[in-house]
Amino acid sequence: MPVQLICVQCGVEFSVRASIAYRRRFHSMACKTAYNRTLPAVLARINKRAYRVGPCLHSGRRPAATGYAGTFVGGYGQIDLHRLIYMAANRLTFEQMQTVPVVRHVCDNRWCIEPTHLLAGSYLDNMQDALERGRWPWRWVNYGEPMSRGRQPAPIALGIVGLAG
Repeated sequence: MPVQLICVQCGVEFSVRASIAYRRRFHSMACKTAYNRTLPAVLARINKRAYRVGPCLHSGRRPAATGYAGTFVGGYGQIDLHRLIYMAANRLTFEQMQTVPVVRHVCDNRWCIEPTHLLAGSYLDNMQDALERGRWPWRWVNYGEPMSRGRQPAPIALGIVGLAG
């Protein structure tokens, strides 16, 4: 005997066999895909997979080449998880997030998505944090100019040549 259900995404009424009614929430795959890309569904999946490492909360997702984990939110495209979590925790819209250039980590852990560890800031704030916490590239801080292709500063290079000969 068929059972009448209402689609969670679009509200269309549809009928299914009673034996599978407990599993069905959507009347089509298009509705299921659209729902799975909504912000509440994405956040629910993130919270389900997240785990604690010390004071930090890791997402359980593999990070991209940038070191940050990302996800796809329907209508807005790819977004870094720490930006998405900051947005949800502070009840910001996607349009308001466009005005936030950088979401910084207090804990210096790129994988962390703990809302209390995330702060909004500018690129300058982010660079100053890196310099204060010792994350700035050492070769720029120590010698005042970038070293390329593994060349040693002149005093060190002269010492090496003197030892060899």
